Amino acid sequence: MSAPSTPGGKVRVTAGVPAFAAPYAPPDHTVAPALLAAASRRADAEARIDGRARRLVESIRVKDIPGV
Repeated sequence: MSAPSTPGGKVRVTAGVPAFAAPYAPPDHTVAPALLAAASRRADAEARIDGRARRLVESIRVKDIPGV
């Protein structure tokens, strides 16, 4: 059951009980660039991540995944 709202998007109170109106986050494509920029890593950390990812992909390709 939805609550009645005004043309401006404000929710009206019906019978003394306010309607539920949850705040939603902005769309991912709006937020993602700022989050990615703020999450930058040092070059040595990026190199470690790249090396690990490369080894995992190579292991998957040869179907020889240690510990799995």
